[in-house]
Amino acid sequence: MPDLILQELEQLVASYGYLGVLFCITLESFGAPLPAESLLIVAAWVAGKGELNIVVLLMTAWCAAVLGDSIGYWIGRLIGHERLVRYGRYVGAKPPLVEKFRGLFLRYGPVIVVVARLIEVLRQVNGLLAGTMEMSWWRFLTCNMIGAAIWVGIWGGGAYVFGQHIDQILRLVEDHKRVSLLIALGLFLLLLIAGLIYSRCRQRD
Repeated sequence: MPDLILQELEQLVASYGYLGVLFCITLESFGAPLPAESLLIVAAWVAGKGELNIVVLLMTAWCAAVLGDSIGYWIGRLIGHERLVRYGRYVGAKPPLVEKFRGLFLRYGPVIVVVARLIEVLRQVNGLLAGTMEMSWWRFLTCNMIGAAIWVGIWGGGAYVFGQHIDQILRLVEDHKRVSLLIALGLFLLLLIAGLIYSRCRQRD
């Protein structure tokens, strides 16, 4: 599997270069199911062979990650906290639970935004969630830039330095995605359980 992924992504990088990296990471950062992480790794590996400039590549990836999350943030602001309170009950997110989660997000938002950048699924909804919860734009942007720099440094910088182990790195990415999905699913279940417990406590009161 990694060999097939490597060939396809290498061809994509060869065909579209920095523009392909910019486009893919931007779209993936606000929800599109694209292999941005794997593409970044392969592009950095290609840069290690001298076919791309690593500095330009990493800056392109960083700008794309920040841009994509920022688009997600403003989509979230457009949806708005009030609409989530009004219609969230139809998907199990009742107003008291939404307000409780919003309070937690506003309090720990900076940590959530930075860490979510490193976790599959959470990375795609990170900006959307921050915007819907009405996190301060400048606080989000600052944390978004930090999270994007860490993400690009780990996968892009790591693949450039350790490019001779590209197959192992791609396997690590696949394992990382599975673990990330489990983490995201676990967090969702915890929120669901917390919401049910909260609702029952309210009914007893």
